[in-house]
Amino acid sequence: MIRISYLLVGLVFFFLSTNVYCQKKILVGNSNDKIYFQKNDTLEEVDFNGKLIFKKKLNADIKLFSSHKLLNINSQLYFIHISGGAVYGLVENEFKRIDNSFNHKMTNYSDSFIYNDTIFKFGGYGYWSSRNFLTYYSFTSNEWEYYKTNGEIIPTETSMFNSALVDNKYYVFNGKQVDYNSGANEKRVSDLFVFDFQSRSWENLGNITFMNYTIGNLSEKGIEYIIDNNSSENFGYSINYDKNLITKYKIDKNSIGLGKNSFILNDTIYLIKEGRVHKHILQDFFSSPIKSSKFYANNPLVFWKLCVAILSVLAIICSIYFYWKKKSKISIRGNYLFFNGNKIIFDDKEILILKKIKSKNYVLSQEIYDLIENKELSFPQNNKVKNDYIIQINKKILSQFGIQNFISSNKLTTDKRITTYYTKYRFRIILK
Repeated sequence: MIRISYLLVGLVFFFLSTNVYCQKKILVGNSNDKIYFQKNDTLEEVDFNGKLIFKKKLNADIKLFSSHKLLNINSQLYFIHISGGAVYGLVENEFKRIDNSFNHKMTNYSDSFIYNDTIFKFGGYGYWSSRNFLTYYSFTSNEWEYYKTNGEIIPTETSMFNSALVDNKYYVFNGKQVDYNSGANEKRVSDLFVFDFQSRSWENLGNITFMNYTIGNLSEKGIEYIIDNNSSENFGYSINYDKNLITKYKIDKNSIGLGKNSFILNDTIYLIKEGRVHKHILQDFFSSPIKSSKFYANNPLVFWKLCVAILSVLAIICSIYFYWKKKSKISIRGNYLFFNGNKIIFDDKEILILKKIKSKNYVLSQEIYDLIENKELSFPQNNKVKNDYIIQINKKILSQFGIQNFISSNKLTTDKRITTYYTKYRFRIILK
């Protein structure tokens, strides 16, 4: 254990950061394992062995970490005013204000965080209303700019919320929204919203099943660990956002103080307690799971949207199928044969032949002969006329519809002397 005599105030920082407001925490740098403390009007950087690395003078406006958040971009430290737009950076070895904005006090209880070396701010309360959009600090204009997003979903206006940045996703939940009847910031937000920085869009994942915890939470490798020190039985929880899983643990009484002035780094919990740094192996506390359940219940709106999407796809498929089926039908109306938007006119005898072919699987040659027979002609002559009709019908259909051998012929299986006629398109022919 290492003796630390400095006044501890601040906030935990790491790239997978999670923030709970109204709590004092330390700040961990993004490299070389640094701890930052405030002592009077200076910021002191100390390594994990208690060795003082440097002191920086603080502007009088940022003497309290409770009103500012300390963020680290590539080893450059910045103080972000939680309630307004003030940004302080190191200028000539002293923290001085570098922004051109003003302290509008419209973002009380907001969240500031780093993503891709950019300072972002979300949410906050002021003037009887709350924010529900992202802004970012531009080092070009030294102003806060609106961060444009895509999609129709926007999160609930909120402040005093929990948040977690995991990879490219920023989770927001368990906040408060304004009751517009009273103007008070008192209604609890039960939905879990996530912002995807790659698509620049919000999604409402559903209602969270675990709410209203106020004790500090710790993050490591995308997993959030919660120590509920208010509980007489000392329970701990881990939340896996990607897997939508919350696990409850029974933890040792020695956990008292964890989550308030502590942080996780490399699977180790560092606790500042009674002026000393205590180290605990993470799995020593989170090794006895009691039960696991979903962290959030899927948003019914998402379910209904999925149903609508599935039904829409099915409707399109059905429409295409029935359209194709209708287009593929061959209909006979009067003396016309219709197919695929085209039509052919036939004489009365040709129509009679087509209807006879449609009527059964196989039509005997004699049946066709009887339809076209001319009593004034001999049998050979009528037989030739019959064959000419079959040839003529096939030529017309091939020419207009591109269907070859619409009417085909074969020998009767029981008597090879008898010819039969058929069409493989029989069930596609509709008589109207």
